[in-house]
Amino acid sequence: MYKVITLTSSDDQKITIDQKSAERSGLLKGLDYEEEKSEIPLLDFRGDVVKKVVEYLIHYQSTEPRELPKPLPSANLLDVTDVWDVSFLESVDLVLPLI
Repeated sequence: MYKVITLTSSDDQKITIDQKSAERSGLLKGLDYEEEKSEIPLLDFRGDVVKKVVEYLIHYQSTEPRELPKPLPSANLLDVTDVWDVSFLESVDLVLPLI
């Protein structure tokens, strides 16, 4: 059984993820999850960003995402990836806030 990990964002949102999914992340992979429930502070990331990353990690828990060709052969992403990836990319706000 995999442990449940709680990720705490910079805006104090708590997002849970199972250990197997978390280990898909280079940042979370290899961390020592000693307790049944571990809490990991991610103070450089807002909660909305952490939620999207968790969604992606859970989706690709047991499979590898398709690698996109570079350069893209078409403006239509469905030509190079699946519907879930296109929907996920369309749901991500790629506009960065001004600092």
